[in-house]
Amino acid sequence: MQYFSKAAFACTLLVPFAAHAAPQKKPEQTVNLSSYVSDMAQNPKYSKAYRSMATLPGWVSTGQGTSTPTMPQIIAGKTYRVGHLCEPHNCAQNQFDVILSEDGKQAWGLFSSRIGQKLYQMPFGNPNDAMLAALNAAYKANNPNDSQ
Repeated sequence: MQYFSKAAFACTLLVPFAAHAAPQKKPEQTVNLSSYVSDMAQNPKYSKAYRSMATLPGWVSTGQGTSTPTMPQIIAGKTYRVGHLCEPHNCAQNQFDVILSEDGKQAWGLFSSRIGQKLYQMPFGNPNDAMLAALNAAYKANNPNDSQ
């Protein structure tokens, strides 16, 4: 009987170690080539939702937002037109600042969207440092009470 008790006790000590020592089998992960974002964006099942997500809001793309007159501004020695557009009835949350070249051949923008207390901004038109600084200054000029 005493032998059985010692054996049972030894087994209770070894069971946790045996469980840890056993190799854990991981579920096999297969790569489904059609699950790449670039493929799914072209897939008819997902393409409409993808395009909808990746498109600027209509008030920006059509220029049909609430806007200010453009003003001439000299940036890096050249004159540009700088303006501001915002979403009708939601100006504080969604805005678009624009810089247009005088010849009409180039445009840059800064889309600003506030979700709760967080401000998210995205530049458009591949602005250089001077253009980006001017876009940020335009945003700040139209939002003087914004601390971000």
